[in-house]
Amino acid sequence: PALRLDEALLREALAELLDNSHHAGARQVTVSARMRAVAAADVPAGHRAGSYIALEVRDDGSGIPASLRHRALWPAVSNWQREGLGLALVQGVAAAHGGWVSISNESRGVNVRLMLPSSQEGRDEAGDDHQGVTILVVDDEPLALKAIRRVLQVRGFQLLTAETGRRALELLETAPTLPK
Repeated sequence: PALRLDEALLREALAELLDNSHHAGARQVTVSARMRAVAAADVPAGHRAGSYIALEVRDDGSGIPASLRHRALWPAVSNWQREGLGLALVQGVAAAHGGWVSISNESRGVNVRLMLPSSQEGRDEAGDDHQGVTILVVDDEPLALKAIRRVLQVRGFQLLTAETGRRALELLETAPTLPK
């Protein structure tokens, strides 16, 4: 079966990557998409070898500083004086499609690659049909909640969100759709 892509999510991810390139002072940005065969040794845990669509954004900007590389996919991590979901949103979009993100610093600039499976094969048999499944998401960072909400809603989950543990407990007590 063919892969169903969420155009709006992919557009958001691409816009985020292009915005990052701009803020990194890139003078040249290359966006490409191609099919790639990925061997089992080259896929992260939870993914299978096979055919993937590699959506890449490569730029010649300042790159990701060594001090931020281990946190580059976390929400609100930035090398600039701005807040945003940054690469965490890109990671969430890839995950929503059953894929992952890889980042490599070049001698000048950075290369971000979204790896999206080229078909639904090997994905959860339920696919995106999680209707009737409710998840309670708790995070004190509003931007992280927004990213998580977007990714899980695309997969068909019903969501309750809370910014505090106290609010999460209140929701558990009053929500008829969650187990007590």
